[in-house]
Amino acid sequence: MKHIRLYLQTAAAAMALLAVAGCSSNDNQDIGSPEAANPSTYQARLVVKGYSDSTKVLSEMTAIENTLLTYLNTKSLKTITFDEGSSEANDAAAVKQCQLAEAAINKNEYAASYAFFLIKSATGDTLYSFRPAATNYRMEDISSDFDEDVLPSGNTGYIPQTKYISDLAVAAAGSESQAQGELASRGYSIITQDLNQGVGGDYVYIGYKQTTSNSQAITNLYIIVEWHIGDFTYGGASYTAVPYFGNNQGSLNSNTGGKNMWLYYTKAQNSNGLKTLEVKSYDSRQQNNNFVYGLNANLGDWDGYLGVDINTNAGGCFRYILKNY
Repeated sequence: MKHIRLYLQTAAAAMALLAVAGCSSNDNQDIGSPEAANPSTYQARLVVKGYSDSTKVLSEMTAIENTLLTYLNTKSLKTITFDEGSSEANDAAAVKQCQLAEAAINKNEYAASYAFFLIKSATGDTLYSFRPAATNYRMEDISSDFDEDVLPSGNTGYIPQTKYISDLAVAAAGSESQAQGELASRGYSIITQDLNQGVGGDYVYIGYKQTTSNSQAITNLYIIVEWHIGDFTYGGASYTAVPYFGNNQGSLNSNTGGKNMWLYYTKAQNSNGLKTLEVKSYDSRQQNNNFVYGLNANLGDWDGYLGVDINTNAGGCFRYILKNY
């Protein structure tokens, strides 16, 4: 379990933290050229999408992650360091080790589809990526899941049907592969943003399943702050806690030291079904009617804002869950 305390002593350190947390900054501050950064730090993301044999997913992810840890000479994919004398030399060394890891990983065949991304912390740019070829599943961009139209199986000539979100789950664990594996092995696709990126704590991911039936769709979400309560009725609709796997009852802020929060859903047919969910990060407080709102244990409004910051008291970015209908 990771317990990380972040101390911001200078404006430059604060800007660096925002970059690590995946935030953007609108301030054009001079924090030094990339060439002055020595050593360079990177983050790696290992993503799973789809599977043909759920019993293999977790072991495959663990094997791939272990290979990456070995070649990148690191104990965690969240923090990778290279010190070769300059930013350019650091980048070249990081890419070379990724290429060696890719060659080793591609010697095997996989039941699921995976994607690997190496991200430079200072800029947020993807420096290198690769996708081990899956044996029984066609690899596609994770983001395309929500955008695809589907036809009834085995038929042609039908009008494409819209996909809705039918099920959600949350997984919190001490490693990326374990958290994502908990979801993938149960048939969930994964929203690939770690909710705790940049603030320590557990790796936390949201998984989803889809349907073409609006009557089976989730229609709204709320976040209960500080208390994990049972089912409740709010605004005439019945809400149920999203299933969780792993640590801390699936808290969205698991083990960061911030406010614990839990996600609840309804399928009440008083609005259209949800088509997508996004995790959005900002460097300042935001409001949006389609952000998931926060409630306290007495079902009162949490903080008066249109949308709850799921990083509350954890530091880092302001982070929200955005609903799209």
